[in-house]
Amino acid sequence: MKSRTTCLRPLRTPRAARRPAAGFTLIEINIVLLVMTIGLLGVLGLSPVGLRQGGLAVSDTVQTLFADHVIGILDSQAAGLTNWSDWQQFNTKMLVGATLDNRPLVQGQEVTLRDYRGVKGQVIRYRLEFTSVDHPVDFAGSLRRATLRVLDREHGSIENGPLFCTDFVFMGSPPR
Repeated sequence: MKSRTTCLRPLRTPRAARRPAAGFTLIEINIVLLVMTIGLLGVLGLSPVGLRQGGLAVSDTVQTLFADHVIGILDSQAAGLTNWSDWQQFNTKMLVGATLDNRPLVQGQEVTLRDYRGVKGQVIRYRLEFTSVDHPVDFAGSLRRATLRVLDREHGSIENGPLFCTDFVFMGSPPR
């Protein structure tokens, strides 16, 4: 008798039961690219805003440092006014010998300083005013106020610049 051997063939699984192919479909890739593009456009749209804010921060810093420097000069000048007759001439006595970047400190008019502190192209504009404080309480002339407007660019109204102010109190012997 002849032996019958059956050849065992591997069983084929139906098409639906096979593992899916690895990878992403074209739709999935397009969705990912769309989301990434929208995100990058949002980030790129913020760049000009960030640059402008950085410029404004530098401008604020320059103006504040300038005002601090001027107010420091004025403080030292006011400390030297211990005579009441000198205090009565506050507007002129405060500025005697007061210099700013080797230029005299001026009050009552708009002044433009070019290449301030040796920085090429750096422009500072300022207007310094002195007033006597008599409201809400009259201090009989012993309290004076300095107001300083500063702008760190050549064009535009100085009224748009920040306003800095400080008060000075007569520290000498009171008048008799």
